[in-house]
Amino acid sequence: MDALLACTAMAAPSGESLHFPTPVARIGYALDEAFSFYYPDALDELRLQGAELIPFSPLRDAGLPDGLGGVIFGGGYPEAHAAQLAANASMRSAVRDFAASGRPVVAECGGLMYLGRSLLDLAGERHEMCGAVPVDTQMQPRLSLGYREAEALTDSPLVPAGTQVRGHEFHYSQPLTPSPCPAYRWTLPGGTEVTEGYASGQVLASYLHLHYGAAPEVARRLVQACR
Repeated sequence: MDALLACTAMAAPSGESLHFPTPVARIGYALDEAFSFYYPDALDELRLQGAELIPFSPLRDAGLPDGLGGVIFGGGYPEAHAAQLAANASMRSAVRDFAASGRPVVAECGGLMYLGRSLLDLAGERHEMCGAVPVDTQMQPRLSLGYREAEALTDSPLVPAGTQVRGHEFHYSQPLTPSPCPAYRWTLPGGTEVTEGYASGQVLASYLHLHYGAAPEVARRLVQACR
């Protein structure tokens, strides 16, 4: 521990900060008790590519902010707030209409659950979600966890088909049926091949939390699509 502390003492703060360019695209991102998992460096990558990030609350806001070119739903705990999310029918309708408009919508993990048709909790109660993605999810007692090296199977707002991406999954829910339009494919330790997520047009929903720094074109492509 002493050696570790000595190393930190040698690294003096540089005083430098990121300088973001003038925004070229207005992107909303879900941010409240149900959706709070974002890597700060991923958000910075978007800002560096010209995104103006506008927070909104799927729990409390009646609709999406005005003038958005795209929407992001990060990870979180929608299952812990499923009843309140379901009760906000005007927001669910706004998200569904936005996705149908052809503008980019990107969802990771908890965001996938929210974009789906319904969420079945551990008590067996079904909660209506947005219906923007033809997927129903169910909470499970078993955790799916691990780093993934994945291949994009379909063009999406983030990457073209065939692109290799890195990320991780951490979730207790599972889809009730296979996706009609899988987004990614990867191989688990032991050799089992997995296809997952949903990608169609400008909508992408996946359990994979992408590492934007491993593929700088991800943020650039999303901002340009939203622009």
